[in-house]
Amino acid sequence: MCQGTGEVDVVNPNTGLPIQVIPPSTELSYLGLAVDLTRNRIYRSAFSTSVIDVFTTSGTYLNTIF
Repeated sequence: MCQGTGEVDVVNPNTGLPIQVIPPSTELSYLGLAVDLTRNRIYRSAFSTSVIDVFTTSGTYLNTIF
């Protein structure tokens, strides 16, 4: 679930409880969000800068794809 602030909450679909929270960014508008459970990655794409932030599903920031 992505909040309007850019915060991303990964929610357990069985319980509805949050598993992990990814903090908001300075980017105000996000175009997309993808969760890759095979690689345990979350990808958050920014609209105005055309970059993708990569996090683990546990919420650790890994890198930015330009």
